[in-house]
Amino acid sequence: MMKSIGVCKNWKLLLIAMICFQGQGIFAQKFTASVSKNPVAVNEVFQISFQIEGGNGRVNYPQFSGMQILSGPNTSQSMQFVNGQMSQSVTYYFQARVQKEGTVKIGAADVTINGKKLTSDPLSLKVVKGSAQPQAAAPGQKPAQPQAGSQDQQLMKQIADNVFVRAFISKKEAYIGEQITLTYKLYSRATLVGVQEAEAPKFTGFWVENIDMSNAQFQAEVLDGVQYRSASIRKTILIPQRAGELKIDPYKLETNVRVTVQPNRRGDLFESFFSRYQDVPYTATAPAISIKVKPLPSAGKPESFQDAVGDFKLDVSIDKEQTQTGEPFTLKIKLSGEGNLKNIQAPELKFPADFDLYDPKIDSRISVASGRVRGSKSFDFLIIPLNPGEFKLPSVNFSYFDPKDERYHELQGPELVVRAEGEAQMPIANMAPVSREDVELLNRDIRFIKTGKANLREQGSTFWASGAFWSLAAMPFLLFGFIFWYKRKKDEEAGDVVGTRMKYATKLAKKKLAVAEKHISLQDKSFYDEVDRAIWGYLGDKLALNPSELNRQAVKQKLSEKGVGEEVSAKLETLLDSCEMALYAPVSTEGEKTELYKEAINLVTDLEKQIG
Repeated sequence: MMKSIGVCKNWKLLLIAMICFQGQGIFAQKFTASVSKNPVAVNEVFQISFQIEGGNGRVNYPQFSGMQILSGPNTSQSMQFVNGQMSQSVTYYFQARVQKEGTVKIGAADVTINGKKLTSDPLSLKVVKGSAQPQAAAPGQKPAQPQAGSQDQQLMKQIADNVFVRAFISKKEAYIGEQITLTYKLYSRATLVGVQEAEAPKFTGFWVENIDMSNAQFQAEVLDGVQYRSASIRKTILIPQRAGELKIDPYKLETNVRVTVQPNRRGDLFESFFSRYQDVPYTATAPAISIKVKPLPSAGKPESFQDAVGDFKLDVSIDKEQTQTGEPFTLKIKLSGEGNLKNIQAPELKFPADFDLYDPKIDSRISVASGRVRGSKSFDFLIIPLNPGEFKLPSVNFSYFDPKDERYHELQGPELVVRAEGEAQMPIANMAPVSREDVELLNRDIRFIKTGKANLREQGSTFWASGAFWSLAAMPFLLFGFIFWYKRKKDEEAGDVVGTRMKYATKLAKKKLAVAEKHISLQDKSFYDEVDRAIWGYLGDKLALNPSELNRQAVKQKLSEKGVGEEVSAKLETLLDSCEMALYAPVSTEGEKTELYKEAINLVTDLEKQIG
């Protein structure tokens, strides 16, 4: 059979490197088999390659049954420097074709390097009806000339065969609240110049956690028997919020593919040393995805269940078992594990009137770096005993649904006992006002007699029964009435959770945007994350939407019901798109961030005017 040596521009450098690194065992050794395309058309010429990395040896080729070998084995050698380390490879390839439809098996090949035997994976080649493509002409032949008017279509088809995006999803059927991992990978056998998202994907109906893929690098990967360079360009954790069939829009990437203006004698647009190049704009698209989301089963659902889905542990503790009345202690409830931790609310505690219970301090330590949402969430309750005695604290119950075994699990904290000593205390909320005079007379029966010049008053002008006297006398009653009114107002607000959220939505949003403003000068993307959180938090509070209902479709419908104009709705859509796209684009300038900050402030103001 014929043998040919691949051409290298820097042949002297290659020769020196081959001599210096003849003992190639120092490199990681790898032996792979691949085909130039799969599927191929009947009578279409394709290439079968066997690549050795980090060494060389005699290859034992398989039987090429069911195909015609046109040339080979041909040889090409290459080397590259990565981070100061040189690696080299040798590729043995055959030109072949198949003359009938069907599936052709290519068996495993093997090679022995420094006494170690390496074996390639067998390949399965699908042959479909069609005609030979011009880019794969046999050696010594001129490539077939495309018909007039079809050259661009043939070029784009060849690019599509060599550059594409695929979506890999961990499951296409899941329960509400169950984690799904979606990964988009870019595959290429060409040189790409600039890669960017054409449009940020929309995940309507999902709670989304994006994983940082800014350090992703291309690696060699054999897919369907063909060797590509691949990179994971986007990885997202999706948590469905409602049942039904949820659709994920197609994902698009824009790039420029570098091709040769004049192909080499084999017609290969991507591998030629001596041709001129041009960059062809190309959009690679991964198709839409449908996910079937099942509702959580009603059978066996515990009363303490609050939509927690995953696998969790419960830890309950107190910082001290003995205290004084009026002195606080802390009850710590910690949930840890894997699941929708961000959606979990504080467990409901029913304490008797012997205690004052305050809203918890929440500490979330959640990570998505591993490709799963996992970590812990703690709730620290400040509790003040009002009466002396020994008290058994109410039990803490927590339940969750585990998709792995499709069952509900209920966890219960340990029995905790607190002993309080001292005198009974009045609840702080009901405590009567204490005047300065009361404090001064405490523990004194008779105050000392002042000496010196006496201050005498004219009879009839005493303080008793004067206007100032009655004003001071009425002050405790007025103060008590004010405290009573204020407490009643707070109780009503506490009972009206929705109203309270709507009332303070704007104030809270501006506080969060003020936090975002502090991130403008930072050289990262935290500014956009803070703006995004502020806007979504405002929409949830102002429109009275729970986290599970908070998505673009629901927000758009609510804004329409409240009479918000199309112009303001469009500004909202643009702002959300800008934040999402910025999280995956290069870091913006301070000027761009400042402009987006102003747009967010103006948007909240406009929404407040129209919603009321």
